[in-house]
Amino acid sequence: MRQNRNQTIFIILSVLIIVPMGFLFKYYTGAAHEWFNDYGAAIFYEIF
Repeated sequence: MRQNRNQTIFIILSVLIIVPMGFLFKYYTGAAHEWFNDYGAAIFYEIF
């Protein structure tokens, strides 16, 4: 039961990190923004 609880915590933490990173890359406007908007965001989409 404890292992299942730890797994749930890790999943929630992963989602809380990956989703904002995906949005950050999707709407990034700095240097090399085209690459980040297209390919960088796709990396986080695939992880999610």
